[in-house]
Formats: sequence, structure tokens, C-alpha cells
Amino acid sequence: MLGFAIITAAAMRRVLSVASVAIAVSVGALAGLLVLGLPDAELAAEIFGGLLAVLAAILVLPLVAGMVTAERRGGYEQLVAMRPISSLKWTLGRVLGAGLGAATLVMLLAFTARLIGGSLDVPVLASGERMDAGLGAPTWRFSLQAGAQGPFELAFDALVTRPGGGLLTLELSRGNATLTLPPTRVLHRHTRVMLPDLHPNRGDLRVTLRAGDGVLLSRDAPQLTVGREALGRFGLPLPRGILLRLGFAALATLAAACAFHFETACLAGLLALAVNLPPDPWVWALTVGLLLLFATLGTALTRRAALP
Repeated sequence: MLGFAIITAAAMRRVLSVASVAIAVSVGALAGLLVLGLPDAELAAEIFGGLLAVLAAILVLPLVAGMVTAERRGGYEQLVAMRPISSLKWTLGRVLGAGLGAATLVMLLAFTARLIGGSLDVPVLASGERMDAGLGAPTWRFSLQAGAQGPFELAFDALVTRPGGGLLTLELSRGNATLTLPPTRVLHRHTRVMLPDLHPNRGDLRVTLRAGDGVLLSRDAPQLTVGREALGRFGLPLPRGILLRLGFAALATLAAACAFHFETACLAGLLALAVNLPPDPWVWALTVGLLLLFATLGTALTRRAALP
């Protein structure tokens, strides 16, 4: 048991070198800066997971492949071949240690990216809910969070049917207060109008849009910007599926590195990323078992070849 723990700790230490930790932090900072350059919160959340998966694969797969091949070149295989350690124990310790080290690098990369990218200031949107029966001027209700303060920005789509555009009248109601705004001239398809919050009234805000000649309102729900918050508050999640596939690719890389060269191991990891296994647990268990068996056989062969 002590030997297994030593092998695991040594493998983890070789992955978590000073250079690899510095690279993980730098790559995470780069990912965070890329997120800061995105114009939309939904786009940032959608791209964040895929971006981290690509960067983590570029960082982790060469590291775990190079760890095993460097051991072979440095004579470590020959040193361990002289000791009474089973190939299975050596393989499991190496895989577990390298896996823990790789997972630590991925988490460090993700944390750094989220720390920087999460500071992006994004609008908080409320989508309108149609309140009328579909006849006449549409009335939309917007649910506001407690403490939301205006003015608010209403964004909606409209079709302008004549060159000079047309007029649009907005009627607001919140609590017991009702307010009719001066007519707004609509000249473009995408229109934005600033709305007061009708302080001190609280509750949902209802907006009625009355279009004049030359303006046809879209049936899509308008959006109300009720404030701005940091993107990190909404979360920049790393999907579990990506983490699972990264772990599977790292295992395939280690298994190939135990028997082949660095380039072949990296190629095996990339192929593992491209393969979509069925979601059945027994398929994953069988695949992981076969990879561990392959790594153990490769370790045994390299130990026998390293014997003087």
C-alpha cells in the first residue's frame, strides 16, 4: 500500500510541476480575457465550456503523455524494473496520480478563467409575458426583482412600412400608478425606449404598445433591461460531459504512452476526444477496464525490456 501511495504521489508531482501550473494559470487568464471580449452573456456561457475543453486538452494531453515517455528516456523504467512492484500496482498508481494532477490543472485553469471572465458586466433581462387576448394593442407584463430601480430599457422589434416611419405610444402601469409616455417615432426594425420605474410603486411592470400608421409590431416578446450584474454571478459552468471526456482522453493517452511513443499517445488522446461513446454505464466501465489492461500490459513489456 505504501508503494502504491508513493507511485501515485510521484506521478502527481511530475504532472504538477512549476511550469505546468504557470501555464495553466496563463491559459486560464487568456480564456478569461476572451470571454471579456464577448458581447453577450448567453454567448459567453455557451462558449465558455467548449473553450476550456479545447485549452485543457492542449495543456493536459501532452503533459500526461510526456510524463511516461520521459520516464522511459530518463532510465526510471529500468530503476523500477529492479524493484518488487507489480505492473498492475505501478499502472494504477501512475494513472491515479496523473489523473489527479491533470484534474488539478483543469480546475486551476477553469478557476482563473472564471475569475477574470466573470467580471464582465452584462445586462439583466426580463422577458415580457403577453397579458391581453391577442386583440388590439398588445400588453406585456415584466416581472421585476425586488429592489430593481429604473430607468429601464425596453427593446422590441417592429416593421416600418413607410420611409418616414411611424409613431408608437407606450402606456405603463405598476401598482396603482399609470403613465402614458409621449409618442415615439419608430424608424428601425430594432427599437429601444427608456421607461421610468414609477417609483415608489412596486410590483410587476405592465407595458401597452399602441402602434400608429406605418408601424407593425412583432409578435416576439420584448425584452426589458432591468440592471447590470457581473457575469460570474450567473456562473460560467464547465459541463460535466466535457470533464468526463477529458478524463477519458487522458486515460487513453496514458495507456498509449505506456506502450508507444509521445506522438502516438497524443494521437490516442485526440481520438478519444472525438469518439462519442454510448451513455450506458457498462460501456464506459468496459472501455476504462480495457484501457487499464492495455496500460498494464504496456508497462509490463517496458519493464521487461528495461531489465539489464
